[in-house]
Amino acid sequence: MILHFGKIASAAVLLSFVIATTSLAQNAKVDSLKAQLPGETGTPRIAILSELIDELETLDARACVQYSQEGLQLSEAANEKEYAAKFSVAIGYSLCEMGEYPEALRFATRGLEMFTQLNDRRGMADAYSTLGITYVYTAQYSKALENHLEALRLREDLGLKSLAMRTMNNIGTAYHKIGQYERAIEYYAKVLEYRREMKDTLRIIRVLNNIGYAETKMNRYDAALKLHTEALRLSEVSRSTSGYAYTLYNLGIVYTGKKEYQKAHTYLNRSHALYTQLSQKYGVLESLNALGAVCFALGDEAGGIRRMQEAASLARQVHALEPLLDSYEMLSNFYERNGNRSLALHYFKEYESVKDTIFSSVEANRIAELSIRFEAMKREREIESLRNENRISELGIEKQRSQMNFLMLGAGVLIALIAGLFQIMRVVRRRRAEVERKNVEYESLNQALQEKVGEIKTLGNLLPICAQCKKIRNDKGYWEQLEGYLTIHSQATISHGMCPECAQRLLHNEE
Repeated sequence: MILHFGKIASAAVLLSFVIATTSLAQNAKVDSLKAQLPGETGTPRIAILSELIDELETLDARACVQYSQEGLQLSEAANEKEYAAKFSVAIGYSLCEMGEYPEALRFATRGLEMFTQLNDRRGMADAYSTLGITYVYTAQYSKALENHLEALRLREDLGLKSLAMRTMNNIGTAYHKIGQYERAIEYYAKVLEYRREMKDTLRIIRVLNNIGYAETKMNRYDAALKLHTEALRLSEVSRSTSGYAYTLYNLGIVYTGKKEYQKAHTYLNRSHALYTQLSQKYGVLESLNALGAVCFALGDEAGGIRRMQEAASLARQVHALEPLLDSYEMLSNFYERNGNRSLALHYFKEYESVKDTIFSSVEANRIAELSIRFEAMKREREIESLRNENRISELGIEKQRSQMNFLMLGAGVLIALIAGLFQIMRVVRRRRAEVERKNVEYESLNQALQEKVGEIKTLGNLLPICAQCKKIRNDKGYWEQLEGYLTIHSQATISHGMCPECAQRLLHNEE
């Protein structure tokens, strides 16, 4: 997808205006931290400076160096070794961004020594990473790979995935620089996938540009243009100045490859202006080299020579060997085409000298050795990952077995409970039937009892009885014989007999 040239130019002007009118003080976190500094001394001030440089590291390299230097002085005076090590590495990283490579190496090495003494593995990884980045800029690729290997190992061991991905990107850059573009893209692609998952816009911009640049080197311009266009859109949305400068530079390189030199010139000019504003010397000299090549293509020989010589001077100053090699090669080719063999030979010799420094046989062997180590480490990580997956699988199977045993045990207990409940229900039903039978019996007895109580009540009432004949007057007023009344109102059966007194009286009467 090709973005309309006028739209890009307008966006560049708009972003330039935003950058010119927007200061870092408008960053809420930075502004808040700066506001806390006045009046603070000692360790509290050191802690605030430590947070501040974390925010400034990707925003303003010069400000980061300034605050880190103050923090380093204070932490050394207070014997705060952890902070001192952190500030040293931060200074090294920011100086690297500014193109001050010898000083960057000195501070990063110092920070590594301090972190090693403290056995702070995370800090050591940060120092190794900074050294690796700096060695890439100075074209010391075997040293770069060696340091990135250590950083990657430590970060993966510590489980710092985001930082490990940053190292993977740096490794991709190192392979890119030595011309192994497919391998570089392999690393970049893994990083891009992770950054998209994390929605890390600033680093997505960087990785898109890295992949696009590798695609350009392999003359796959349409693929590169698509990637850089996406990076440009994200840069405008996020207002990433350095990301925007890098994207404009890459677009200039793509259009140079497509031989659309006027477009390339516009993009590269804008990129050069932004890099100059940011004091990023490596970006400045690379954009100068690219501009020089475009000027030659457009027939502006004087402009091309001026930019190439300016780039070479700056590259020598910061010891950036690869851009210096490009400057010497293009100047040698230009003078040879124009018949100035003396200057062509001069720059060719300079070119050969730098090339021998970068690509010596020892360096090549070292790079090959480190590549093998990287691959071995990658295989070890993959094997370890498979082992972990196998352990997880075994644990899953064991868990399933435990769950099955638990379920079987639970089922057994449930069956036993059901059987017990069934037995209890049988007993309950039997007892209920027995209770019902007893209730019937009790009901029958109760009825009989009620009848007896009625009889007792009947017999228990006051009975009118004749004093002479002993007849009883019933409820209707009739006089009944005692035997008949009792027979009717009770269950008694009357039998006749004679008491001894009556028998004696009867006997005397007969006599």
